[in-house]
Amino acid sequence: MRKRSDDLDWADLKVFAELARSRSLSGAARKLGVTHATVGRRIAQLEAAIGHALVSRRDGSYVLTAEGERIATLLGPMEGQVLSITRTQAGRSTDVTGPVRLTATDAIGSLFIVPRLKPLAEQYPGIGLEVIIDQRNLSLARREADIAIRLARPAGGDIVATRLCRICYRFYARREPGAHKLSPGQPYIGYDDWNTPSVENQHFANVTPADRRIAMVTNHLPTRYAAVRAGLGIGLLPQFIGDASGDLDRVPHRGPSLMREAWLLVHKDLKNAARIRVCREFLVDIFAGAKEALCGD
Repeated sequence: MRKRSDDLDWADLKVFAELARSRSLSGAARKLGVTHATVGRRIAQLEAAIGHALVSRRDGSYVLTAEGERIATLLGPMEGQVLSITRTQAGRSTDVTGPVRLTATDAIGSLFIVPRLKPLAEQYPGIGLEVIIDQRNLSLARREADIAIRLARPAGGDIVATRLCRICYRFYARREPGAHKLSPGQPYIGYDDWNTPSVENQHFANVTPADRRIAMVTNHLPTRYAAVRAGLGIGLLPQFIGDASGDLDRVPHRGPSLMREAWLLVHKDLKNAARIRVCREFLVDIFAGAKEALCGD
């Protein structure tokens, strides 16, 4: 390759930094909100400007060359400084308009927050809310999300954490017409191997009978909820979902119920941005107003 120019385009470097993290064209494109072709074009431009190949394709994924590893290492501190500048500037905004990226788990995001968002949309129509349903801890430092609702408090870092409430989990089964108690040996809806380390799975294993019969396993809570409502078996669900269904009954089990704490997280540089602040306050209020539904008797 021949070096085309002494000037490097920061946009190209940004794309390369994301590709170096994702190690896949589709992953980088998804994170950056661009097409695969754009990622490929940016990488080709950067390689031409530097005069060396930075990545090679191997077994369906992208592997950094020696030069690619060197550039990626140099980019780390640079990218951190640029992100710090953009976060600081965004944090000074007084406009209650613009995008806000909120990430939460499927249960909290889809089944608790989204059904309660209409008042926020009506009061602040200029806010473009993007709800990202993801079990992973998306990076607030890299602006993968602006606000995160998680079931664990982060350790250290530049994150401002606000405790929202407790969320209780209970066992539920479908209410059968005319039935006064569960039939003996009713099966359970279990967890698949992908979810083995989860708190819910560990609780499930601790309080259910050792000889329990598993009718179905899933790593997706809405699917577990659908299975319980379909009568496939007993399932562990957040209380706010099971109690509100109208066609499920709680099933007593030995030992205490599972309780988890919900936390609202935001990067310290963004906590005072007007659009972030009003969304934070709104979320705190809707959780405070539903404490009994989330973890009452």
